[in-house]
Amino acid sequence: MHRPLRSALPALALALCASCAAPTIAVEPRLVTLKLDGEVKATSGASTASNSLDRVGLTDDQGAFGARVDAKWLSPHLTVSGFQSSHGGNGVLEADVSQGGITITAGTKVASDLDLGILNSLVTFDLAPTDALEAGLGLGVSLFDVDVGIRDKTTGDDVSSAEAFGLPVLAGRLGGKLGPVELEALLSGLSAKVDTDSVGFHDFDLSARMRVLGKGDHATGMVVIGYRDIELDLNYDDSGTAVDSTIGLSGPYVGLRLRF
Repeated sequence: MHRPLRSALPALALALCASCAAPTIAVEPRLVTLKLDGEVKATSGASTASNSLDRVGLTDDQGAFGARVDAKWLSPHLTVSGFQSSHGGNGVLEADVSQGGITITAGTKVASDLDLGILNSLVTFDLAPTDALEAGLGLGVSLFDVDVGIRDKTTGDDVSSAEAFGLPVLAGRLGGKLGPVELEALLSGLSAKVDTDSVGFHDFDLSARMRVLGKGDHATGMVVIGYRDIELDLNYDDSGTAVDSTIGLSGPYVGLRLRF
């Protein structure tokens, strides 16, 4: 799954060299509240049944710290963002899961955990650069680190998988200013298949920023509120175990944006 990542890096490097002028830099730490949904299947056999994440105990909304950094030239606009979230809980299996010689059967009480890290690097090019409106198209790279585990609470048997993926993505951005408020919608995603593995991803980030410090485009501080919607579809082989999962994360966030 890393071959698509390598193919996207040269294009991203060229995009970063598109302008020699000094960019406007913005740094934005965030606190995100994420609602988790989806399903997961892990089997060494031919089973096609999946377990919903809420039934295996992964239901809690979790607060996650994240960050975003922007570099804006006249037309190119680079955005790098990322976060790490952890989820855990107790539930009951709807379908068997297996790994190697271990099988945890449907109806078993289990303890489950999921750790997910996502890093996006996107560059868009404004089609008609103006101070009031930004409408850009571009490309980028998204990296995912997924660690999921299901443990039988009675026997301690464990079925788990930890994998990292890289995916080239397409990106679109629409933003504008309304007095001291800036609005932006940023969308990225793609689906790809390499050999028998496949990954699909979309990320929608909608935000509003209110200036509270400074004037103009430099040396300003802004309060940020927004909403993030992410869906990740993974289908891969982990040492003979077929893992098929759909992970959805969505929720509001708040942040502080410092622009230099």
